Amino acid sequence: MNLSIVITTFNTKSLLRKAIKTIFEAAELLPCQHEIIVVDNHSSDKTAEMIKEEFPAIQLIIMQASFLITETAIFTAKKFQPALLNQQSTKL
Repeated sequence: MNLSIVITTFNTKSLLRKAIKTIFEAAELLPCQHEIIVVDNHSSDKTAEMIKEEFPAIQLIIMQASFLITETAIFTAKKFQPALLNQQSTKL
């Protein structure tokens, strides 16, 4: 079984960096193949640039406009199954 770990974010670059590091550590223990995907909800704080530079193995999806977090979650749920969805306000 494969698992998609999806993080939605909007202008939370420093929190996201910490969350990704925690997820990388925890993902080592998973008994299945996994991928980490960040869905950036049109951030203006250079979140996408940070992902590209610091975490090149992560799949990055950049939304072309800002959407409600529920719209982003629905997009994510339809695209990646099974998925573990972590929204930007969740502290890991």
